[in-house]
Amino acid sequence: MTRYVENLSKFLSEVAEGYDLLVPRQREEGWFFEPYEDGEVQLEDYPNTVSSPKEYLFPQTETLYQYHSGEEGLEYENRIPQQNKRVVFGARPCDCAGVTRLDQVFLEDDKDPYYAVRRENTLIIGLVCPGAVGPNCFCTEVGLSPAGSEGMDLRATEVGQGLVMEAISDRGASLFDSPSLKNSKSWREATEEEAAEAKRVQEKAIRDMAPERDLAQVDLEFENPIWAQEAEYCIGCGICSFLCPTCHCFTIEHSGSKKMGKAIRTWDTCQFQDYSLEASGFNPRPDRLQRLKQRLYHKFKYFNDRYGMLLCIGCGRCVSSCPVNIDIRKILAAFERKKSVAS
Repeated sequence: MTRYVENLSKFLSEVAEGYDLLVPRQREEGWFFEPYEDGEVQLEDYPNTVSSPKEYLFPQTETLYQYHSGEEGLEYENRIPQQNKRVVFGARPCDCAGVTRLDQVFLEDDKDPYYAVRRENTLIIGLVCPGAVGPNCFCTEVGLSPAGSEGMDLRATEVGQGLVMEAISDRGASLFDSPSLKNSKSWREATEEEAAEAKRVQEKAIRDMAPERDLAQVDLEFENPIWAQEAEYCIGCGICSFLCPTCHCFTIEHSGSKKMGKAIRTWDTCQFQDYSLEASGFNPRPDRLQRLKQRLYHKFKYFNDRYGMLLCIGCGRCVSSCPVNIDIRKILAAFERKKSVAS
């Protein structure tokens, strides 16, 4: 099913009647997903956001359980969230693909109940990119697309003064049957011409982002001087991991006493020196070189070996935000050049 949303502001206001709605909003320091407030939503010149929808599915900090002394010893109370139905509007295709990577980690093996309840109650309306929306976008170089639908429930494409919305999942199609939208005048069935124009917009975006190289096929070499050259500049700040839509490392700390307290889960990163420190005092990755190597091997080999997909979605946030200008595209391209010279 394909619909045409003629009045986006009215449409979003109606969505917000039945859902907790998150939309991209511009602040002085960039764009972020924030709760919707009545008013115009500005999509013109909308780049990718600074942070991704990950923070709403896998919060930076959350309490997993509380405990206290009882008559029969310690008693535990899980703090699985009571999540309202939620809609994320305007997520770019790379971020939506990033959600599918988080799904693999938190749902496919041992299901994480905290992530699962948020994911089950979250509907994602993705927004097709009009080509590159940032200076460091490279989704097509890792096998994705500015017009992809992976991870979306609805795919929105800007056509004319409105949006063509294609249902990608049953959950996406059912949004238009919700009480506040069912008889709304903010949308109608899309015409064949509008659907065809949406397809042309998508195809143009793909052409405009034709990949310069295939980073998905690069063979990393574990012992190579390239690692040392790049690691020399890394300061271990972890911003590449914390802004990444797919990084999912965490630590669990206990706060309180023997009689009462709580367990708190917080984002962590393999780029921190103490992340892999063992209780014995041994650290298998004591240097920046090993930690940088771990990050890229996880993104481009380990995760792919296990799940059949890269952990990098080419959003470019790590490149844009690195304070010392480390660019993973250049690292990967260096291995590709070395391979070409050798052959």
